[in-house]
Amino acid sequence: MTTTEPSGEGPVLSHALPHRRETPLRMVLLYREELVEAARIIRDECGHVEIDFHDDRGTRGTAPEAFAAFAEADGPERLRRLTISGNRGPTTLRLLIAPSEARVVVEEPDNSARGATERLHNLCHLSRGRPWAFLVGSRRDVFKLIGVSALIGTCALFAALLLEIGAFVLGALLLLPAGVFMVLNTWQMYRFYLVPAKPVLINAPRAQRPTWWERHRKDVLLVLISGVVGIVTGYFVNQIPPPPL
Repeated sequence: MTTTEPSGEGPVLSHALPHRRETPLRMVLLYREELVEAARIIRDECGHVEIDFHDDRGTRGTAPEAFAAFAEADGPERLRRLTISGNRGPTTLRLLIAPSEARVVVEEPDNSARGATERLHNLCHLSRGRPWAFLVGSRRDVFKLIGVSALIGTCALFAALLLEIGAFVLGALLLLPAGVFMVLNTWQMYRFYLVPAKPVLINAPRAQRPTWWERHRKDVLLVLISGVVGIVTGYFVNQIPPPPL
């Protein structure tokens, strides 16, 4: 890339390397549906797509359907490294996923390439498949959730002070979700900002590989509801006065 003066005397500034923009991705968990969609986004943006599986055989693909073909060719279901790329003139768009990091790289970006980068970022967002990921989407969300947790705790405190009967049980029931909320927020902030989870790529349909939370969600909710109902029932049963002798 060169820059010229208005007088047309020739270039006064040149660049040996193209303008490069990187967008880091955190807590990536992609199944075949997302992998195929990422390849389609790059193909639609650049007119073609190249997929490098980085396996021992040097397997490459030139279409989103390559993921299914790779599985049928006895390729590993869990991919350790993957590169999906395409170029349109001087603009290059790449999705790079390594064992310890993931990022979207665009060189010489224009408005269209920036839009494709945003779509790839949204596709690979941290909420993919992780049961606690809804707690944190950005730093702004973290502060919002901390405020909500503090509000829940304050309301529980006032309720416990104002009510004489059942104040302990009411306070416990309100403070328990607030405490769990705060602990999950703190843990998620630690993982998201200090120790990001390693990328996980599974070349299989999501329906065939449900997460632990998806498999046991109903059981966990049933246990929690049963526990709350048991606590409340036990408390009110203990309030029944004994029959007169």
